[in-house]
Amino acid sequence: MASSPFGKFWRILLLLMVLFGLPSLSWIFLQKGLNTRLSILQELDSLGVVPVCLSVAEDSLVAPQEWKSNTWFVAFQTTDSSSLSGKDMLEKIYGDLSEKTRLSVLIFSAEPGQAVVEHERLQGKKDWFELRLDSLAWRELAVEGFHWPVNDAGYPQTTFVALVNEQGVILNLYDLNKEDEIKKLIVHTAFINQKE
Repeated sequence: MASSPFGKFWRILLLLMVLFGLPSLSWIFLQKGLNTRLSILQELDSLGVVPVCLSVAEDSLVAPQEWKSNTWFVAFQTTDSSSLSGKDMLEKIYGDLSEKTRLSVLIFSAEPGQAVVEHERLQGKKDWFELRLDSLAWRELAVEGFHWPVNDAGYPQTTFVALVNEQGVILNLYDLNKEDEIKKLIVHTAFINQKE
């Protein structure tokens, strides 16, 4: 029984699709993934090493280069309303991501008249730390140590959070008042926590 010319046409078309179409589609998807990865790598830059030691337990200080087990969010907070809304947003992001990634939060709080550093691990939050500093030490640490963005009066902006990798390198700063910055923070955190 002779095959019809119409059937031959479809077989040739199917063969061409398998030989050229599928590899082309695969290449397009791989290229898109590569472009996304390169874009994220350009956004993640070394802004320096965290300039402080972190107290992770009573009488225990750990240098930033030894923070190997976790990715960190670092923030500078005060008692003003914008700072509190930033902290609320940080808690939501931490709640969403901490289940999937090894993530810790370190917040430096400015306490007027505070003479010494106080460390507090929040109840029920294993990897959430708050250090209270006097206002002058808090400002110096933010501006000189972290090169934190400042407002017109020269005070650290409290709506920002820093993303710090496992080696204690500050990768980027994000404004928690901007939705696109929050999305970037989530994407970048997931990106640096991908398993090899």
